[in-house]
Amino acid sequence: MRSLMLIALWVSIVGGAIACGGGDSSCDGGPCREDVRGDRPPAGGPMCFPSYDSGTQVLPDQMGTTVKIATGQNARCALLQNGALYCWGDANYTGFASAVPVPTPTLVPSLSQVIDVDVATFHSCAVVTDGSVFCWGSGGYRELGSNIRMSPTPVLVEGVSNAVEVRVGSAGSCAILRDRSARCWGPVDPRESVSTLRGVVDIAIGETHSCAVLSDRSLQCISHSATPAPGASGRETIGQFAPIAAVSDAIDVVVLGSATCVLLRSGVVQCWGTSGNGQLGTGVCDFGRTLALPTAVHGITNATAIGGGGSSMCAVLSDRTVHCWGTGALAPLGLHSVPWLSTVPVRVPGVESAVAVDASGGFFGRTVMGSVLAWGTSTLDESGRRPGPARYIQIP
Repeated sequence: MRSLMLIALWVSIVGGAIACGGGDSSCDGGPCREDVRGDRPPAGGPMCFPSYDSGTQVLPDQMGTTVKIATGQNARCALLQNGALYCWGDANYTGFASAVPVPTPTLVPSLSQVIDVDVATFHSCAVVTDGSVFCWGSGGYRELGSNIRMSPTPVLVEGVSNAVEVRVGSAGSCAILRDRSARCWGPVDPRESVSTLRGVVDIAIGETHSCAVLSDRSLQCISHSATPAPGASGRETIGQFAPIAAVSDAIDVVVLGSATCVLLRSGVVQCWGTSGNGQLGTGVCDFGRTLALPTAVHGITNATAIGGGGSSMCAVLSDRTVHCWGTGALAPLGLHSVPWLSTVPVRVPGVESAVAVDASGGFFGRTVMGSVLAWGTSTLDESGRRPGPARYIQIP
């Protein structure tokens, strides 16, 4: 009976949504609300989606000591101010030997004095204070920096020193070194063209391509296939890092499947490439379209941080609210049985103190006070059917 009620509710909502899609003037009322989209969409704009309950309680920020949250499909990790690393998720990817899944944040005992961490679908890496890098998980393509094919516990990456940050993804791993150069391992950079990059600010590693933001705010990308990276004017990005000329003034980058999103210094977020589930955020309903050039995400003009993965994207705005688009953007409504997608940013209810966000393996935010929030698909119960509103994750 509950399933029938949910289906009926979905039909009712989506029926209204379809009726007001495509720029129809009937979008000005009903299920389309300003508190979802921020403002009205452009002509020919998005399908309409239901508003969150305006009465949703805002979570008061709590004191914590988390300085970074990194997530993937199989594991999540929280780095504390004292250098301790806590992870949870699948037993093979949490950084310590366990015969069963780890449901709550648990200390990784073999690592201390950690200064950075990143988590991908099948492996994770961390940097410690002496500049060494340790990785764990699956290493079938040398993602762990050695010939070890699988390790549930951290192993030292051979030949990497003076690291200050680390980034991991489907195509391998990269360390940003103290001199702001980079070193990569795994299939991410077969020609080792990353060695020519200077002033590296950030790197995002994806399955089809990877990108690096440099200190001059330019963006360089590399394709891991015979197809140029999204936004490339020719084939120069195949197998090596090369500039994406259309991007300037970038300060952060996220790679999403066959798409890329950048945060500009102005606070605008731009996305381009192929959208399978609305992750470009431009308010266009025809999923599967490709944007050759960077295009502004609808309604986002004052972002301070971005995060995402797969087909989900989120941005933290200057007022410390979080807005998400793509897959799962409406999951906090509690209708996880419905495949909610949004081509425009949707405000996450209850969150008004965020400073960072990650949507790679669920929806997580870090607050100004150092606490960790989870919402939507990250709050599924044991049945896997009831995602909920934002809640705090207790980090010991």
